[in-house]
Amino acid sequence: MQNSWIASIVVACGAGLFPLTAGAQSADEQRALLARDICVGVAAKFANGPPGSDISFQSGKFSVRGANGSLTIFENAVSIANIPGFNYSNYNNCLDTLISGFEQNRRASEAKSHLEAFSAGYELSETLNVGICMNSAAMGGYYIGDMQNNNVPLQRQRLQQLALSVSKSVSRRIRRLSASAIDLNLADDLAFYSYYADRPVPYFPGDAIQRRLDDLNDAIPDGELDYAGLGALVGRMQREHLYGGALMGMLQAMQFRPDERAARAQTYFPPSIQCLVRNYGDDTNRLRRAANDLGISRLSIPQLAPFSFDANSSMQYTFSNSVTAEIRRFLKGDQ
Repeated sequence: MQNSWIASIVVACGAGLFPLTAGAQSADEQRALLARDICVGVAAKFANGPPGSDISFQSGKFSVRGANGSLTIFENAVSIANIPGFNYSNYNNCLDTLISGFEQNRRASEAKSHLEAFSAGYELSETLNVGICMNSAAMGGYYIGDMQNNNVPLQRQRLQQLALSVSKSVSRRIRRLSASAIDLNLADDLAFYSYYADRPVPYFPGDAIQRRLDDLNDAIPDGELDYAGLGALVGRMQREHLYGGALMGMLQAMQFRPDERAARAQTYFPPSIQCLVRNYGDDTNRLRRAANDLGISRLSIPQLAPFSFDANSSMQYTFSNSVTAEIRRFLKGDQ
């Protein structure tokens, strides 16, 4: 389960003779060089040993075991390639087989990293945008309620605890991606609109949002920046869709009511709705371009539409189900 406020808100091979130098090669070039070094090492073992002898060597996380010309190559004790009938002359077959094994492992590893980066960006941005466009709505009485407790307004301490929880989750994701530590105590940046007693409305100032997103980009490996950026965009759009639909629904429900609460909503909700509609439209275009650049073709981005924001409403999950979940499936390789 993702943290969210929505519901309650260098490898040496061949006995060390053939080092792989990463240098500035691309990932594909590095895999080709690694396959070359392993296959050269295997061929050298065959050339130097008696016919039919066993083959065995290990270097770093790679090991090769074989007998009577049949080889198995392991990465961290996991078999990544089997080469039956190897002999000194079929070096190219060794290369082709090994590179294919690397590619299969690479896809699984990269899918995991891409998803981790996306999730880090999503969680961080969805939290940083907890108050997007909501200043005017807060003047009209909007607040974040605990849907599991009769919509009682969440107070500052609880909101700060939620921000701290997301900080820890994003920091763990970054450590898994880059093994680097990052201090993300979002509670330090959390501010509140306090137009009504006991109804604090949380938000993050613009400079804090940019600083924390910069912190994320600095910590994420270069190869994952696009996925973290996609997550940050989708996290912000999740807020825009949620708030836009909820405010539209509440305003629609109060359209013909003569009481003071309805008057406040009719006065203060429209500016927030206009802000959300404008931002959501701009972000929709950004998302289409980003998805196209990454090869994600099956996105159905929902329009903003009013819905009843209560525990029994499923419309509040429309964006999550049609966009966020679809991107996660794509990154996992499920489509």
